[in-house]
Amino acid sequence: MPVKIELTRNTLSTLNHITGSLDFSVGIPDTEPNRMLASMCIVRAVNLLTDLEQNGKFVKSVNSAATEMGLPGYLVDVRHDATHSELPGAFILSHGLRDLFGWLLLDYWNP
Repeated sequence: MPVKIELTRNTLSTLNHITGSLDFSVGIPDTEPNRMLASMCIVRAVNLLTDLEQNGKFVKSVNSAATEMGLPGYLVDVRHDATHSELPGAFILSHGLRDLFGWLLLDYWNP
C-alpha cells in the first residue's frame, strides 16, 4: 500500500480509537495513553514522509525534507519532542492529527 494512503488510514484510525469519532474538532482527551498514541501516529508519519525525500547522495535533515514537502514545520517539532523530550499536550496533538490529515489529503489529491 502506498505510504501516504497508509498514513491517512493510520491517522483516521488513531483519531477514531482515541475519540470514537472521525471528527477532528472533538479533540483528544488529555491522558497519557492518548497522548502516546497520537504522538506515535505523528512521529511515524513524519519519519515515513521525510524518508520519501531521501533520494540523493546526501541525507537531508528531517526539518529540511519536511520543508521541501510543505509539511507543517510544527509537526517536525512535535516529532522531536515526542521522541527526545516530553510528550506534547493533547491540544497540540489534536491539531497535529488534524493538520497531518489535511496535508495528506491535499498532497495526495494535488500532487
